[in-house]
Amino acid sequence: MNTRTFHRLARASALAAVFASASASDACAQWSTMNLSANRQGLAATSVGDLAIFAGGLNNAGPSSRVDIYNTATDTWTTDELSVARVYLAAASVGTKALFAGGGDNLAVNQSSVVDIYDNATGQWTTANLAEPRSNLSAVTVGDKVLFAGGYWSDIVDIYDDSTQTWTTTNLSSVRAEMSATVIGDKAYFAGGWDGSSVVDTVDVYDAATGTWSLLTLPTGRNRMAAASIGNVALFAGGSINGPDSGVDIVSALDTTTDSWSNPTTIDPREFFAATRVGNKVIFGGGFRTPQTIVDSVEIYDASTDTWSTDNLSQARWGLAATTASNMAFFAGGRRNGGPSRRVDVYTDSIAVDVCAPAAMNSTGQPGVLEASGSATVSRQNLTLQASSLPLNQFGFFIVSMDEGFVQMPGGSQGDLCLGGAIGRYNMAGQILNSGATGSFQLTPDLGQTPTPSGLVPILPNTTWVFQAWYRDQNPMQTSNFTQALSIGFN
Repeated sequence: MNTRTFHRLARASALAAVFASASASDACAQWSTMNLSANRQGLAATSVGDLAIFAGGLNNAGPSSRVDIYNTATDTWTTDELSVARVYLAAASVGTKALFAGGGDNLAVNQSSVVDIYDNATGQWTTANLAEPRSNLSAVTVGDKVLFAGGYWSDIVDIYDDSTQTWTTTNLSSVRAEMSATVIGDKAYFAGGWDGSSVVDTVDVYDAATGTWSLLTLPTGRNRMAAASIGNVALFAGGSINGPDSGVDIVSALDTTTDSWSNPTTIDPREFFAATRVGNKVIFGGGFRTPQTIVDSVEIYDASTDTWSTDNLSQARWGLAATTASNMAFFAGGRRNGGPSRRVDVYTDSIAVDVCAPAAMNSTGQPGVLEASGSATVSRQNLTLQASSLPLNQFGFFIVSMDEGFVQMPGGSQGDLCLGGAIGRYNMAGQILNSGATGSFQLTPDLGQTPTPSGLVPILPNTTWVFQAWYRDQNPMQTSNFTQALSIGFN
Protein backbone atom coordinates (compact mmCIF):
# COMPACT_ATOMS: atom_id res chain seq x y z
CA MET A 1 0.00 0.00 0.00
CA ASN A 2 1.65 3.24 -1.14
CA THR A 3 0.83 6.83 -2.07
CA ARG A 4 0.06 5.92 -5.68
CA THR A 5 -2.34 3.21 -4.56
CA PHE A 6 -4.05 5.61 -2.18
CA HIS A 7 -4.55 8.22 -4.90
CA ARG A 8 -6.02 5.57 -7.21
CA LEU A 9 -8.33 4.62 -4.36
CA ALA A 10 -9.41 8.22 -3.76
CA ARG A 11 -10.02 8.82 -7.47
CA ALA A 12 -12.08 5.65 -7.72
CA SER A 13 -14.16 6.84 -4.81
CA ALA A 14 -14.67 10.31 -6.25
CA LEU A 15 -15.58 9.00 -9.72
CA ALA A 16 -17.98 6.29 -8.58
CA ALA A 17 -21.23 7.20 -10.31
CA VAL A 18 -23.50 5.62 -7.75
CA PHE A 19 -22.58 4.79 -4.19
CA ALA A 20 -24.22 1.67 -2.91
CA SER A 21 -26.51 2.31 0.02
CA ALA A 22 -24.29 1.99 3.09
CA SER A 23 -25.78 -0.35 5.63
CA ALA A 24 -25.65 1.23 9.07
CA SER A 25 -26.54 -1.08 11.92
CA ASP A 26 -28.39 0.47 14.80
CA ALA A 27 -26.03 1.17 17.64
CA CYS A 28 -26.89 0.08 21.14
CA ALA A 29 -28.80 2.76 22.99
CA GLN A 30 -30.95 2.79 26.09
CA TRP A 31 -33.06 5.01 28.32
CA SER A 32 -32.58 5.40 32.05
CA THR A 33 -33.81 7.84 34.68
CA MET A 34 -32.19 10.04 37.31
CA ASN A 35 -33.43 12.86 39.51
CA LEU A 36 -32.55 16.49 40.07
CA SER A 37 -32.09 17.61 43.67
CA ALA A 38 -35.32 19.65 43.50
CA ASN A 39 -38.49 19.84 41.39
CA ARG A 40 -38.57 22.65 38.83
CA GLN A 41 -39.73 23.73 35.39
CA GLY A 42 -38.43 26.41 33.02
CA LEU A 43 -34.82 25.60 33.90
CA ALA A 44 -31.83 25.93 31.54
CA ALA A 45 -29.24 23.29 30.62
CA THR A 46 -25.85 23.13 28.95
CA SER A 47 -22.72 20.99 29.12
CA VAL A 48 -19.03 21.68 29.49
CA GLY A 49 -16.36 18.99 29.50
CA ASP A 50 -17.75 15.92 31.30
CA LEU A 51 -20.47 17.95 33.03
CA ALA A 52 -24.17 18.35 32.29
CA ILE A 53 -25.42 21.41 34.19
CA PHE A 54 -29.06 22.28 34.98
CA ALA A 55 -29.75 25.69 36.51
CA GLY A 56 -32.62 27.80 37.79
CA GLY A 57 -36.28 27.15 37.09
CA LEU A 58 -39.55 27.43 38.98
CA ASN A 59 -40.57 25.26 41.91
CA ASN A 60 -43.73 25.38 44.01
CA ALA A 61 -42.29 28.19 46.11
CA GLY A 62 -41.21 30.39 43.17
CA PRO A 63 -38.05 30.95 41.10
CA SER A 64 -35.09 28.76 42.07
CA SER A 65 -31.34 29.38 42.18
CA ARG A 66 -30.48 25.68 42.32
CA VAL A 67 -27.79 24.26 40.03
CA ASP A 68 -27.52 20.50 39.58
CA ILE A 69 -24.29 19.20 38.03
CA TYR A 70 -23.91 15.66 36.71
CA ASN A 71 -20.40 14.35 35.99
CA THR A 72 -20.58 11.76 33.22
CA ALA A 73 -17.05 10.53 33.93
CA THR A 74 -17.69 9.73 37.60
CA ASP A 75 -21.48 9.15 37.51
CA THR A 76 -21.96 11.61 40.37
CA TRP A 77 -24.21 14.60 41.13
CA THR A 78 -23.30 17.79 42.97
CA THR A 79 -25.28 20.99 43.60
CA ASP A 80 -24.54 24.70 43.60
CA GLU A 81 -26.52 27.96 43.44
CA LEU A 82 -26.93 30.78 40.94
CA SER A 83 -26.33 34.30 42.21
CA VAL A 84 -29.99 35.16 41.49
CA ALA A 85 -33.01 32.84 41.51
CA ARG A 86 -34.84 32.95 38.18
CA VAL A 87 -36.85 31.02 35.60
CA TYR A 88 -36.88 30.94 31.78
CA LEU A 89 -33.19 31.84 31.55
CA ALA A 90 -30.91 30.75 28.69
CA ALA A 91 -27.71 28.70 28.74
CA ALA A 92 -24.77 27.93 26.45
CA SER A 93 -21.13 26.89 26.77
CA VAL A 94 -17.87 27.98 25.18
CA GLY A 95 -14.38 26.68 25.93
CA THR A 96 -14.34 25.70 29.59
CA LYS A 97 -17.21 28.02 30.55
CA ALA A 98 -20.96 27.47 31.01
CA LEU A 99 -23.05 30.67 30.92
CA PHE A 100 -26.57 31.12 32.34
CA ALA A 101 -28.15 34.42 31.34
CA GLY A 102 -31.27 36.45 31.99
CA GLY A 103 -34.54 35.02 33.24
CA GLY A 104 -37.09 36.41 35.66
CA ASP A 105 -40.09 35.49 37.73
CA ASN A 106 -42.89 33.27 36.45
CA LEU A 107 -44.81 36.23 34.98
CA ALA A 108 -41.73 37.78 33.31
CA VAL A 109 -42.40 40.99 35.26
CA ASN A 110 -39.20 41.16 37.29
CA GLN A 111 -36.57 40.25 34.76
CA SER A 112 -32.82 39.84 35.27
CA SER A 113 -29.72 40.86 33.32
CA VAL A 114 -27.39 38.64 35.35
CA VAL A 115 -25.11 36.14 33.62
CA ASP A 116 -23.73 33.46 35.95
CA ILE A 117 -20.55 31.93 34.49
CA TYR A 118 -19.10 28.61 35.66
CA ASP A 119 -15.52 27.85 34.63
CA ASN A 120 -14.90 24.11 34.57
CA ALA A 121 -11.13 24.69 34.52
CA THR A 122 -11.18 26.38 37.94
CA GLY A 123 -14.49 25.25 39.44
CA GLN A 124 -15.29 28.92 40.14
CA TRP A 125 -18.33 31.09 39.41
CA THR A 126 -18.26 34.70 38.24
CA THR A 127 -20.98 37.06 37.02
CA ALA A 128 -21.54 39.49 34.16
CA ASN A 129 -24.56 41.40 32.87
CA LEU A 130 -26.59 41.51 29.67
CA ALA A 131 -27.19 44.90 28.08
CA GLU A 132 -30.75 44.84 29.43
CA PRO A 133 -32.84 42.52 31.66
CA ARG A 134 -34.98 39.93 29.87
CA SER A 135 -36.36 36.41 30.08
CA ASN A 136 -37.41 33.81 27.51
CA LEU A 137 -34.34 34.65 25.44
CA SER A 138 -32.38 32.24 23.22
CA ALA A 139 -28.72 31.21 23.40
CA VAL A 140 -26.27 29.45 21.07
CA THR A 141 -22.53 29.03 20.69
CA VAL A 142 -20.84 29.60 17.34
CA GLY A 143 -17.06 29.34 17.29
CA ASP A 144 -15.61 31.29 20.22
CA LYS A 145 -18.78 33.32 20.69
CA VAL A 146 -21.94 32.86 22.76
CA LEU A 147 -25.01 34.78 21.56
CA PHE A 148 -27.95 35.65 23.85
CA ALA A 149 -30.74 36.93 21.62
CA GLY A 150 -34.14 38.56 22.08
CA GLY A 151 -36.47 37.90 24.99
CA TYR A 152 -39.37 39.80 26.59
CA TRP A 153 -39.35 42.39 24.91
CA SER A 154 -36.06 42.97 23.19
CA ASP A 155 -34.22 42.77 19.86
CA ILE A 156 -30.80 42.93 21.51
CA VAL A 157 -28.19 40.23 20.95
CA ASP A 158 -25.44 40.14 23.59
CA ILE A 159 -22.29 38.46 22.27
CA TYR A 160 -19.62 37.08 24.57
CA ASP A 161 -16.29 36.42 22.81
CA ASP A 162 -14.34 33.90 24.85
CA SER A 163 -11.12 34.48 22.88
CA THR A 164 -11.00 38.09 24.11
CA GLN A 165 -13.33 37.74 27.12
CA THR A 166 -15.28 40.77 25.92
CA TRP A 167 -18.98 41.58 25.44
CA THR A 168 -20.55 43.42 22.51
CA THR A 169 -24.13 43.92 21.32
CA THR A 170 -25.99 43.79 18.03
CA ASN A 171 -29.66 43.49 17.09
CA LEU A 172 -32.19 41.09 15.64
CA SER A 173 -34.39 42.27 12.79
CA SER A 174 -37.31 42.66 15.22
CA VAL A 175 -38.30 42.44 18.87
CA ARG A 176 -39.34 38.95 19.91
CA ALA A 177 -39.13 36.21 22.53
CA GLU A 178 -39.53 32.42 22.60
CA MET A 179 -37.40 31.89 19.49
CA SER A 180 -35.70 28.60 18.65
CA ALA A 181 -31.99 28.68 17.88
CA THR A 182 -29.37 26.33 16.48
CA VAL A 183 -25.93 26.46 14.82
CA ILE A 184 -24.39 24.97 11.68
CA GLY A 185 -20.74 25.76 10.98
CA ASP A 186 -20.10 29.49 11.36
CA LYS A 187 -23.78 30.43 11.28
CA ALA A 188 -26.36 30.79 14.06
CA TYR A 189 -30.06 30.59 13.21
CA PHE A 190 -32.72 32.34 15.36
CA ALA A 191 -36.13 31.23 14.12
CA GLY A 192 -39.71 32.27 14.76
CA GLY A 193 -40.84 33.60 18.11
CA TRP A 194 -43.56 35.82 19.54
CA ASP A 195 -43.52 39.61 19.22
CA GLY A 196 -46.23 40.23 21.82
CA SER A 197 -49.15 40.12 19.44
CA SER A 198 -48.44 37.42 16.86
CA VAL A 199 -46.07 34.62 15.93
CA VAL A 200 -43.09 35.45 13.69
CA ASP A 201 -41.84 33.62 10.59
CA THR A 202 -38.46 35.39 10.43
CA VAL A 203 -35.16 33.53 10.72
CA ASP A 204 -32.25 35.83 11.63
CA VAL A 205 -28.95 34.30 10.50
CA TYR A 206 -25.69 35.46 12.10
CA ASP A 207 -22.44 34.67 10.28
CA ALA A 208 -19.70 34.61 12.91
CA ALA A 209 -16.97 34.57 10.26
CA THR A 210 -18.04 37.95 8.88
CA GLY A 211 -20.04 39.38 11.77
CA THR A 212 -22.98 40.00 9.41
CA TRP A 213 -26.69 39.20 9.51
CA SER A 214 -29.09 37.91 6.85
CA LEU A 215 -32.73 36.82 6.82
CA LEU A 216 -34.65 33.69 5.89
CA THR A 217 -38.34 32.90 6.27
CA LEU A 218 -39.91 29.91 8.01
CA PRO A 219 -42.51 28.15 5.85
CA THR A 220 -44.90 28.51 8.81
CA GLY A 221 -44.34 31.12 11.49
CA ARG A 222 -44.52 29.86 15.07
CA ASN A 223 -43.02 30.16 18.52
CA ARG A 224 -41.97 27.72 21.24
CA MET A 225 -40.46 25.29 18.73
CA ALA A 226 -37.65 22.88 19.55
CA ALA A 227 -34.57 23.13 17.31
CA ALA A 228 -31.41 21.14 16.66
CA SER A 229 -28.93 20.60 13.82
CA ILE A 230 -27.16 17.66 12.28
CA GLY A 231 -24.85 17.83 9.29
CA ASN A 232 -26.04 20.66 7.05
CA VAL A 233 -29.67 20.44 8.18
CA ALA A 234 -31.39 22.53 10.84
CA LEU A 235 -34.63 21.07 12.21
CA PHE A 236 -37.35 23.31 13.68
CA ALA A 237 -40.12 21.18 15.18
CA GLY A 238 -43.57 21.78 16.63
CA GLY A 239 -44.43 25.07 18.29
CA SER A 240 -47.55 27.22 18.19
CA ILE A 241 -48.99 29.05 15.18
CA ASN A 242 -51.76 30.94 16.99
CA GLY A 243 -49.92 32.15 20.03
CA PRO A 244 -49.62 30.10 23.21
CA ASP A 245 -51.53 26.89 23.85
CA SER A 246 -52.01 25.54 20.32
CA GLY A 247 -49.22 23.04 19.61
CA VAL A 248 -48.71 21.89 16.01
CA ASP A 249 -47.12 18.86 14.33
CA ILE A 250 -44.90 20.65 11.80
CA VAL A 251 -41.21 19.86 11.25
CA SER A 252 -39.42 22.38 9.03
CA ALA A 253 -36.00 21.23 7.80
CA LEU A 254 -33.57 23.84 6.45
CA ASP A 255 -30.83 22.58 4.12
CA THR A 256 -28.20 25.22 4.78
CA THR A 257 -26.21 24.36 1.65
CA THR A 258 -29.09 25.63 -0.50
CA ASP A 259 -31.19 27.58 2.05
CA SER A 260 -34.16 25.46 0.98
CA TRP A 261 -36.94 24.10 3.19
CA SER A 262 -38.67 20.73 3.38
CA ASN A 263 -41.06 18.98 5.76
CA PRO A 264 -39.51 15.53 6.29
CA THR A 265 -42.07 14.30 8.80
CA THR A 266 -44.68 15.32 11.33
CA ILE A 267 -44.49 14.92 15.08
CA ASP A 268 -46.94 14.63 17.93
CA PRO A 269 -48.47 18.16 17.99
CA ARG A 270 -46.93 20.18 20.80
CA GLU A 271 -45.00 23.20 22.03
CA PHE A 272 -42.76 24.07 24.98
CA PHE A 273 -40.62 20.94 24.53
CA ALA A 274 -36.88 20.28 24.20
CA ALA A 275 -34.36 18.93 21.72
CA THR A 276 -30.73 17.89 21.72
CA ARG A 277 -28.33 15.99 19.49
CA VAL A 278 -26.34 12.93 20.54
CA GLY A 279 -24.10 11.18 18.04
CA ASN A 280 -25.95 10.77 14.74
CA LYS A 281 -29.35 11.37 16.33
CA VAL A 282 -31.53 14.38 17.10
CA ILE A 283 -34.05 13.76 19.89
CA PHE A 284 -37.20 15.79 20.60
CA GLY A 285 -39.00 15.16 23.90
CA GLY A 286 -41.96 16.25 26.03
CA GLY A 287 -44.17 19.34 25.66
CA PHE A 288 -47.90 20.02 25.64
CA ARG A 289 -50.67 20.26 23.06
CA THR A 290 -52.52 22.50 25.49
CA PRO A 291 -51.59 23.13 29.14
CA GLN A 292 -54.15 20.47 30.02
CA THR A 293 -52.76 17.92 27.57
CA ILE A 294 -49.16 17.20 28.52
CA VAL A 295 -47.27 14.61 26.45
CA ASP A 296 -44.41 12.16 26.99
CA SER A 297 -43.76 11.86 23.24
CA VAL A 298 -40.25 11.43 21.86
CA GLU A 299 -39.26 11.62 18.19
CA ILE A 300 -35.76 10.55 17.14
CA TYR A 301 -34.17 11.42 13.81
CA ASP A 302 -31.23 9.12 12.95
CA ALA A 303 -29.09 10.82 10.31
CA SER A 304 -27.04 7.67 9.70
CA THR A 305 -30.12 5.92 8.29
CA ASP A 306 -32.23 9.00 7.44
CA THR A 307 -35.09 7.56 9.47
CA TRP A 308 -37.47 8.76 12.20
CA SER A 309 -38.67 6.71 15.15
CA THR A 310 -40.77 7.36 18.24
CA ASP A 311 -40.37 6.65 21.93
CA ASN A 312 -41.60 7.99 25.26
CA LEU A 313 -40.21 9.80 28.26
CA SER A 314 -40.79 8.13 31.61
CA GLN A 315 -43.01 11.04 32.61
CA ALA A 316 -45.12 13.48 30.56
CA ARG A 317 -44.01 17.08 31.12
CA TRP A 318 -43.40 20.46 29.47
CA GLY A 319 -40.95 23.29 30.12
CA LEU A 320 -38.10 20.78 30.46
CA ALA A 321 -34.45 21.38 29.50
CA ALA A 322 -32.23 19.23 27.28
CA THR A 323 -28.48 18.95 26.78
CA THR A 324 -25.86 16.39 25.75
CA ALA A 325 -22.67 15.45 27.57
CA SER A 326 -20.38 12.66 26.35
CA ASN A 327 -22.74 10.18 24.64
CA MET A 328 -25.69 10.93 26.93
CA ALA A 329 -28.74 13.05 26.09
CA PHE A 330 -30.54 14.53 29.12
CA PHE A 331 -34.18 15.69 29.37
CA ALA A 332 -34.51 17.28 32.79
CA GLY A 333 -37.25 18.74 34.96
CA GLY A 334 -40.38 20.29 33.51
CA ARG A 335 -43.98 20.56 34.63
CA ARG A 336 -46.36 17.64 34.78
CA ASN A 337 -49.95 17.46 35.99
CA GLY A 338 -49.63 18.33 39.66
CA GLY A 339 -46.59 20.59 39.49
CA PRO A 340 -42.87 20.74 38.67
CA SER A 341 -40.84 17.55 38.27
CA ARG A 342 -37.33 16.52 39.25
CA ARG A 343 -37.17 13.66 36.74
CA VAL A 344 -34.23 13.35 34.31
CA ASP A 345 -34.65 10.99 31.36
CA VAL A 346 -31.28 9.95 29.92
CA TYR A 347 -30.72 8.48 26.46
CA THR A 348 -27.31 6.79 26.25
CA ASP A 349 -26.10 6.29 22.70
CA SER A 350 -23.22 4.36 21.23
CA ILE A 351 -20.67 6.83 19.95
CA ALA A 352 -20.43 5.10 16.56
CA VAL A 353 -22.56 3.39 13.92
CA ASP A 354 -21.23 0.65 11.61
CA VAL A 355 -21.07 1.44 7.89
CA CYS A 356 -20.99 -1.38 5.26
CA ALA A 357 -20.43 -4.07 7.87
CA PRO A 358 -19.12 -6.70 7.99
CA ALA A 359 -15.89 -6.07 6.14
CA ALA A 360 -14.45 -8.45 3.55
CA MET A 361 -12.62 -11.48 4.91
CA ASN A 362 -8.86 -11.15 5.26
CA SER A 363 -6.13 -13.80 5.40
CA THR A 364 -7.06 -14.69 9.00
CA GLY A 365 -10.40 -16.00 7.75
CA GLN A 366 -12.21 -13.18 9.56
CA PRO A 367 -13.19 -9.62 8.66
CA GLY A 368 -11.17 -6.80 10.18
CA VAL A 369 -13.14 -4.95 12.86
CA LEU A 370 -13.01 -1.25 13.75
CA GLU A 371 -14.20 -0.10 17.19
CA ALA A 372 -14.43 3.33 18.82
CA SER A 373 -14.24 4.09 22.52
CA GLY A 374 -14.04 7.17 24.70
CA SER A 375 -16.18 10.17 23.81
CA ALA A 376 -17.70 11.87 20.77
CA THR A 377 -17.56 15.22 22.59
CA VAL A 378 -14.98 17.29 20.72
CA SER A 379 -13.86 19.26 23.76
CA ARG A 380 -12.94 16.08 25.65
CA GLN A 381 -10.33 14.96 23.03
CA ASN A 382 -10.93 11.41 24.17
CA LEU A 383 -11.72 9.30 21.10
CA THR A 384 -9.80 6.08 20.48
CA LEU A 385 -10.01 4.01 17.30
CA GLN A 386 -8.96 0.36 17.39
CA ALA A 387 -8.68 -2.05 14.45
CA SER A 388 -8.55 -5.76 15.34
CA SER A 389 -8.85 -9.22 13.75
CA LEU A 390 -6.06 -8.15 11.38
CA PRO A 391 -3.23 -10.28 9.92
CA LEU A 392 -0.26 -10.34 12.30
CA ASN A 393 2.66 -7.96 11.92
CA GLN A 394 1.15 -5.91 9.10
CA PHE A 395 1.23 -2.14 8.57
CA GLY A 396 -1.83 0.03 8.19
CA PHE A 397 -3.37 3.37 9.01
CA PHE A 398 -6.76 5.04 9.45
CA ILE A 399 -8.57 7.07 6.83
CA VAL A 400 -11.37 9.60 7.39
CA SER A 401 -14.03 11.55 5.51
CA MET A 402 -17.23 13.46 6.16
CA ASP A 403 -18.99 11.26 3.59
CA GLU A 404 -19.93 7.62 3.35
CA GLY A 405 -19.36 5.77 0.09
CA PHE A 406 -18.85 2.30 -1.32
CA VAL A 407 -16.21 1.08 -3.77
CA GLN A 408 -15.46 -2.63 -4.14
CA MET A 409 -11.79 -3.63 -4.20
CA PRO A 410 -10.39 -0.19 -5.08
CA GLY A 411 -6.83 0.02 -6.33
CA GLY A 412 -6.42 -3.77 -6.31
CA SER A 413 -7.46 -4.15 -2.68
CA GLN A 414 -9.41 -7.23 -1.64
CA GLY A 415 -11.64 -5.16 0.66
CA ASP A 416 -14.29 -2.47 0.28
CA LEU A 417 -13.81 1.26 0.70
CA CYS A 418 -16.73 2.63 2.74
CA LEU A 419 -15.78 6.32 2.53
CA GLY A 420 -16.61 8.85 -0.17
CA GLY A 421 -15.95 12.50 -0.89
CA ALA A 422 -12.69 14.05 0.30
CA ILE A 423 -10.74 11.29 2.03
CA GLY A 424 -7.91 12.07 4.44
CA ARG A 425 -5.34 9.65 5.79
CA TYR A 426 -3.60 9.44 9.14
CA ASN A 427 -0.09 8.80 7.82
CA MET A 428 2.04 11.32 9.66
CA ALA A 429 4.77 10.40 12.13
CA GLY A 430 3.45 7.88 14.65
CA GLN A 431 0.25 7.27 12.70
CA ILE A 432 1.41 4.44 10.41
CA LEU A 433 0.81 1.48 12.69
CA ASN A 434 1.66 -2.24 12.92
CA SER A 435 -0.76 -4.98 13.98
CA GLY A 436 2.03 -6.86 15.77
CA ALA A 437 1.48 -10.17 17.57
CA THR A 438 -2.09 -9.26 18.59
CA GLY A 439 -3.39 -8.46 15.11
CA SER A 440 -4.56 -5.03 16.17
CA PHE A 441 -3.55 -1.37 16.28
CA GLN A 442 -5.10 1.77 17.68
CA LEU A 443 -4.94 5.54 17.45
CA THR A 444 -6.21 8.40 19.60
CA PRO A 445 -6.60 11.08 16.93
CA ASP A 446 -6.17 14.78 17.62
CA LEU A 447 -9.66 16.06 16.80
CA GLY A 448 -8.22 19.48 16.11
CA GLN A 449 -5.89 18.12 13.41
CA THR A 450 -7.97 15.91 11.14
CA PRO A 451 -6.39 15.10 7.76
CA THR A 452 -8.11 16.03 4.50
CA PRO A 453 -6.68 16.22 0.96
CA SER A 454 -6.38 20.00 1.39
CA GLY A 455 -4.76 19.95 4.84
CA LEU A 456 -5.51 19.49 8.52
CA VAL A 457 -8.86 20.74 9.84
CA PRO A 458 -10.61 20.62 13.23
CA ILE A 459 -13.62 18.41 13.82
CA LEU A 460 -16.46 20.69 14.96
CA PRO A 461 -19.43 19.88 17.19
CA ASN A 462 -22.61 18.91 15.32
CA THR A 463 -20.68 17.29 12.46
CA THR A 464 -20.42 13.63 11.46
CA TRP A 465 -17.21 11.95 10.30
CA VAL A 466 -16.58 8.44 8.97
CA PHE A 467 -13.45 6.46 9.88
CA GLN A 468 -12.00 3.24 8.44
CA ALA A 469 -8.77 1.25 8.83
CA TRP A 470 -6.73 0.28 5.75
CA TYR A 471 -4.06 -2.41 6.19
CA ARG A 472 -1.71 -4.74 4.32
CA ASP A 473 -2.86 -8.30 3.75
CA GLN A 474 -1.72 -11.40 1.85
CA ASN A 475 -4.73 -13.25 0.57
CA PRO A 476 -2.95 -15.12 -1.02
CA MET A 477 -0.85 -12.50 -2.85
CA GLN A 478 0.35 -9.25 -1.26
CA THR A 479 -2.56 -6.83 -1.30
CA SER A 480 -4.50 -4.59 1.08
CA ASN A 481 -7.81 -4.80 2.91
CA PHE A 482 -10.21 -2.71 4.99
CA THR A 483 -12.18 -2.96 8.19
CA GLN A 484 -15.80 -1.83 8.13
CA ALA A 485 -16.22 1.91 8.70
CA LEU A 486 -17.64 3.81 11.67
CA SER A 487 -19.82 6.90 11.43
CA ILE A 488 -19.40 9.14 14.48
CA GLY A 489 -21.58 12.14 15.21
CA PHE A 490 -19.60 14.65 17.28
CA ASN A 491 -21.05 17.05 19.82
